[in-house]
Amino acid sequence: MPAFAYTNGNIANLTAGDPASMTDIQGPFTDLETALNGQLDEINVPNLSAAFTTYKRIQRGVAQISSAATANSYGLWLGSIDAANRLTIGMSAGGGVFYLNPSFYNANSRVTKLNLRLTAIPNAVAPAITFTAGLYPVSTYGGASGAGPTIASVGTIVSGSSTPIASPSAAALTTATSGDFNFPAAGGYTLIVITNGTPAAGSLTELNAYLEMRQV
Repeated sequence: MPAFAYTNGNIANLTAGDPASMTDIQGPFTDLETALNGQLDEINVPNLSAAFTTYKRIQRGVAQISSAATANSYGLWLGSIDAANRLTIGMSAGGGVFYLNPSFYNANSRVTKLNLRLTAIPNAVAPAITFTAGLYPVSTYGGASGAGPTIASVGTIVSGSSTPIASPSAAALTTATSGDFNFPAAGGYTLIVITNGTPAAGSLTELNAYLEMRQV
């Protein structure tokens, strides 16, 4: 940032015992306001660009896929994993739906991008299948009378969000990322993992999908 210069008075003139000039009292504040308004940009403020362009997490979805699963689509639970939601097929709307709106993340002229990160951690038995995570818009909701609402159907995967992990190694963490993709229209969305087969006998894989955003 350029060195600060006084043009409407000088606070250094305010010395003890000498007459005080209103120009020297008020002027520096005017100069400071002008200087800050003209210099608070991404060139002169350290790390301002990084504050926008680094990824921030919006949502996390989890699931555990065991050898009891088949080739299918599995919704990811938005809470913690427990025995009640290991295979979240036809999951509740409350447990799988979240709202996205691109206007929430506007930052002047910057464009907001999303990114999907997937991690797979199998137990001691490698699953020997491919897990493909993606972001999907919820098309319709269901739920019988007296029961909780559910995700009845989803639309086409959000373009660019597909994130596959093929045959992750046993007892290890494997990760993959979609890379930046365009923010979709406002609405309800869910995270889904598609399996391309039945996992190996005795296999159980913990999946974590992280939806992130940044402004570029």
